[in-house]
Amino acid sequence: MGMRAQLNLALAMAIDPELLILDDPTLGLDTVARRQFLELVIEVIQQQGRTVLFSSHILSDVERIADRIGILSTGRLVVDCPLEELKQRVKKLRVIFAESAPADLHLTEIINQKVEGREMVITAANWNDRKQTILETFKPSSCTEIPMSLEDIFIECTRVNQQPIESERQEA
Repeated sequence: MGMRAQLNLALAMAIDPELLILDDPTLGLDTVARRQFLELVIEVIQQQGRTVLFSSHILSDVERIADRIGILSTGRLVVDCPLEELKQRVKKLRVIFAESAPADLHLTEIINQKVEGREMVITAANWNDRKQTILETFKPSSCTEIPMSLEDIFIECTRVNQQPIESERQEA
């Protein structure tokens, strides 16, 4: 399967396309073949300057080669921005309060919020100093950022009824 995938990539590249569309190209490949295929795609991108539209359910593969991410959910584009920007802008925080957690933090762009007693776990888009200041008015006992992979961000952003994460948005 790995050799077939590499042959298919070579055949596609033989016609010198400006855009290469790969739909789950590593599906069914073992770990070694998948890594070899991805390295070949990265080489094509770097050496030939090709644009590759890479669609995959294996998000670690996407995270490895993509510089821009688009996430579709229920037929809507809910994320469209560079990968590094996405990772900087989407934050997941575990916030502990002395008493019970407030019902509403009055923040915009909350992707997900879960409250259990004194603990609140929120995922927010476009986290910034202003949002941090608003959160601090509720005097939390602690606030800890939970690291997120692309897979974690994908899961948060594809929950039903989420707002799109647009590039360069500057609201609180």
